[in-house]
Amino acid sequence: MEKEAAELLERTAVLEAVRELEKSQRKNRRVKVFQNDKKLMENYNRICRSVQEGNS
Repeated sequence: MEKEAAELLERTAVLEAVRELEKSQRKNRRVKVFQNDKKLMENYNRICRSVQEGNS
């Protein structure tokens, strides 16, 4: 009985650890996407300014 309870507890702990890891990885991917979008917009704005200055 105690062995089964220990195995169940161990299995539950492992599943919780895996869930937390997956949650952390999803969050990191989301943050990276927003950082990439910000960098793209900065570059786009810089290119637009240089084009406008070149046409002036």
